[in-house]
Amino acid sequence: MATSPEEFIDEYKDALLRVDGAALAAMYHDDAILISPGLGVFAEGREEIDAAWSAITAMVEEAISFEILRRDVIETGQYAICHIEALAVARLTGVEDPVETNIRATEVLRRDAAGHYRYLIDHGS
Repeated sequence: MATSPEEFIDEYKDALLRVDGAALAAMYHDDAILISPGLGVFAEGREEIDAAWSAITAMVEEAISFEILRRDVIETGQYAICHIEALAVARLTGVEDPVETNIRATEVLRRDAAGHYRYLIDHGS
């Protein structure tokens, strides 16, 4: 588990490229919120976030790339507030050509008792 926001995004990118919904869901606090209006997702708490990542990864046949174009991070105490711009390319189930998705996200990370960062709020659009 990540002890810095930079390590956290590396772990996220690795899980995303493996299309590992369980690993992605494990990156959230039990009381976290995941919001992705473009995917029609509003998930609050462990059970809903697990289900959301399961549904999202079921749509992806293959993750081709995930490139961070910009990431601004403010760390304060046990929190880190991140603004991200990224480009994801994936083959989606039932779609012949790869799909490019521009991502803009605001993330609030909070350290757990062991000092590892996890999502508290993940809002992607």
